Amino acid sequence: MAYQALYITANVFPLNYGGTMGTFSMYKRISAVIRTQMFSLIAEELLNEGQEFAEKNNIRFFPNQLKINLDYYIKKVKISRPINKEMLNEIITELRKGDCKFIIFDFGTREYFFIIASMFPNIKKIYISNNTEYLNISAMLAENNRIKNKIVFNPLINKVRGNIYKNDERKCCVKADKILSVSIQDIRNLANEFGLDQNKFVFCKPLIQFDKVKEQKDIIQFHKRLLIVGSMSWTFNVEGILWFVANVFERLIQLDSEYVLYLVGRDPSPEIMLLAEKYKGHIVVTGTVEDIDEYYRMCDICIIPIFTGTGVKIKLLEALGKGIPIICHSFSAMGYSNVEKAIIIADSPNEYIDAIIRLQNSIEERVQLYSRLTEYYQGYMSDDSVLHDALMLLTNN
Repeated sequence: MAYQALYITANVFPLNYGGTMGTFSMYKRISAVIRTQMFSLIAEELLNEGQEFAEKNNIRFFPNQLKINLDYYIKKVKISRPINKEMLNEIITELRKGDCKFIIFDFGTREYFFIIASMFPNIKKIYISNNTEYLNISAMLAENNRIKNKIVFNPLINKVRGNIYKNDERKCCVKADKILSVSIQDIRNLANEFGLDQNKFVFCKPLIQFDKVKEQKDIIQFHKRLLIVGSMSWTFNVEGILWFVANVFERLIQLDSEYVLYLVGRDPSPEIMLLAEKYKGHIVVTGTVEDIDEYYRMCDICIIPIFTGTGVKIKLLEALGKGIPIICHSFSAMGYSNVEKAIIIADSPNEYIDAIIRLQNSIEERVQLYSRLTEYYQGYMSDDSVLHDALMLLTNN
């Protein structure tokens, strides 16, 4: 079978966090409109585990020996990932057949894209923008400069690093024929910063199907268990959690000592681990878990206290899909139109505490909130016409 498009990504497996889930969802949505094959890097130790997933979903995996973590962003001044030559050669071979009309890429595979774009100037290029990348990375570097206060975190060096990422992101946006973005705010950021016409962008809301784990009967009882889900080393998650614990949770357990906060997610940072020690019996840090649904079932409220970063917060979509009442910072709700009808927005400590106590004391409000979030999620997931129309327009031009 001849493919109309190649989708090149740095990571799509395992589907255990928002990044890979969002990438896989976008791939399946594009594949429903045009015949697409994915080429993806994968951690070498996951090659065998990912084989069945690859065969089922028409994905070709290539080993990635580089571990991308915060140290990678911090310690390299010349910021580029080593190219997997086998993957690059296979991409070139596929494109030389002449059947493929589109190359689809994300920021993690920009080095491949820059090479391919120069070799095949006539192929249509689609850039998947999941964040304003340079803003995220600059904020991460600045935060770690503040915490570590070491020479390798020198603000001047970090500015150089940030500018390298910014220039790369500019090249991705300028060279692309169309940019698919999951965030309206990111579209504004990138268009304004790089002097681009907003018509070059297509807003494609994230559509990820999550299985509901809570039914209405499950929220009748209130167990005084709160849940925060996400990567526990990601700068913006850590920042939000530390704020929530210091300003909200500490006051909450003074009011009612039966409350427990579950912090569920991979790679907990030292700051997160210290919370479990400081608030022993009140804060549980799980690290990576086999079944996250267990925590959605046992907890009463999902808290999303993130107030910095870019992109759209997949953890909000996940909580809506799982069927758990949500209290969320307004920043994390950006990009979800009218979602304030389905969740509780809280930006200040008093708003968080009032909302938690209110839900604790009112079965009626919990049931109403559950009904509204269920209705919202069903409506949100029902329409993917924007992406379909954009791809069809590109195909026909």
